[in-house]
Amino acid sequence: MTNAAGIGVTGVSRRRALGALMAGCALAAGAVPLAACGISGAPDTKGSASLPPGKLVIWGATSDGGHWDGDLAAPFRREFQEKHPGITIEPLRIVAAGSGFASPEEKFLAAAVGGEPPDLYCTGRAGTMSAWGLDGITKALDDRMKGSRVVRADKFLPNAIEEGSWKGKTYALYQSADTRVFYWNKEIYASSGLDPEKPPDTWDDFATAIGRTVGRDGTTITQLGFHPTVGTTGGHFWQAWFWALGGKYLSDDGSKVAFNSEAGIKSLEWLQRLATIQGGMSAITPFSASVGAPTGQGTFFLINKSAHYIETSAARILLNTQYKDVRFGVGNVPKSANGKRASIRGGFSLVLPSGSKQQDAAWRFMEYHFMPETLARWNDVYDRVPTTKEASASPLYAKNDAFRKLQAEVMTYSERIPTTHPGAFDIQPLSQEIQASVMTGGASPRDALEKGARQIQEILDRWKAR
Repeated sequence: MTNAAGIGVTGVSRRRALGALMAGCALAAGAVPLAACGISGAPDTKGSASLPPGKLVIWGATSDGGHWDGDLAAPFRREFQEKHPGITIEPLRIVAAGSGFASPEEKFLAAAVGGEPPDLYCTGRAGTMSAWGLDGITKALDDRMKGSRVVRADKFLPNAIEEGSWKGKTYALYQSADTRVFYWNKEIYASSGLDPEKPPDTWDDFATAIGRTVGRDGTTITQLGFHPTVGTTGGHFWQAWFWALGGKYLSDDGSKVAFNSEAGIKSLEWLQRLATIQGGMSAITPFSASVGAPTGQGTFFLINKSAHYIETSAARILLNTQYKDVRFGVGNVPKSANGKRASIRGGFSLVLPSGSKQQDAAWRFMEYHFMPETLARWNDVYDRVPTTKEASASPLYAKNDAFRKLQAEVMTYSERIPTTHPGAFDIQPLSQEIQASVMTGGASPRDALEKGARQIQEILDRWKAR
């Protein structure tokens, strides 16, 4: 099945979608810009007059906090509609399973190149937002932001506006974040002779705690100190340790690989050390396969089989609702010898499709959503982290909750994996392979970094002229 532009409804990648769009519009190579097909990367500069009546179609990612469908989002839809009579929000939560698409992003791309995109789209795909902007799929927002008293770059948390920016242009607005905090099992601490109220503050403290809390029956692990590669970002966590050593993944202009460095080597050696303390991955892997831990965010930690875990607030929700027998604490990720901490964040951003039929209404919704009160309430409902300074500090969000305060603090030293570069989608598996090859013994840290650097540099080179 194909749409009007000849795009198959399954397996639509960004490049394939754009190629088919050009064919559908009969573009001669280099002769006609994408604007001729109703797609342009130029900023929209329309004013803020009263909005004409009509539907405002908002699509969003599958996970809560990334879409406006359902009962939890209903008060926000209703509030905006009351402020703008005649506008009716039509939300859609995209679930890839059974839809014929591999991901929500594929469905969005198919709609965009077919000329029927939503008026707003919310995505969690790092780097993709700026790539879409460069390809004309979504609009730059900078001119709109210049006239706004609400949506301004200086109002965001550190590195937040960069989530959807590239070479001085803003193509997406980061609206709801998650970040990985440090969990420890107080009962295991107490039984191991450690202070259950004192988590490790430094890498050396952490290594000591892992050695004290790992349980063995001979050479067989019966209880983990810490699994160095498990978690929602476990396959990439070498980058957080790397950032804590002061490393930079790419050069400032995004044109050169920078992780192939002594800091890169030390971060991977530190990851190896976390495994070696417990007998190496050859001992950890059989334990992981045999323990019967639940899948999802928490795994071994949820069943009192691991002393430490690094994960989002979703793990805390599970611990407080389904695994109440676990006595746990939460805190900052341990800091490196240079005193720096680092973690990994994710979350959702709003983009304005170039083919949106309600661009003024869509921008007005963005302004409504980024009002400190709205953003604080939204992230309170979904137990996520607001991305602006005022909203994250608001009593409507913080509520004197120590965990909320911790999340906001960790956000300030968290970064996105692998990078916010437009080529991030292609870079991600290569970056993950760096860690995997080291931890499985397939390559030394130096060799893994060198190979990864060569491969990723090829991707960066393809984007240099963009």
